[in-house]
Amino acid sequence: KDNELQAAIEIFEAEGEKALQNTLLQYGAKDHFFRAGILHLATGDTVNVNLAVDKYRSQDPRFSGSREGALLGSLAEAFEEKNIDMFVEKLQDFDAITP
Repeated sequence: KDNELQAAIEIFEAEGEKALQNTLLQYGAKDHFFRAGILHLATGDTVNVNLAVDKYRSQDPRFSGSREGALLGSLAEAFEEKNIDMFVEKLQDFDAITP
């Protein structure tokens, strides 16, 4: 299962990097990075989650200012602290705004 998650992460990251190279697609890169970040959370490795968030923020400055980037950062923080209430609260806040 971990190999499948890692393969999916690599695909989403590659698609995000490709999107950044295309002026028409660059705004969609955050979606690919967000999905890859969620998969990093699923692996259970807090170190890699935080490294991935930092990587996505440095690759795409729009990611850190986006709702997805903020959510992923908050989820990574809650995950690292093993704070289930914060994790659920951040998801609910995000979901309440999403149409």
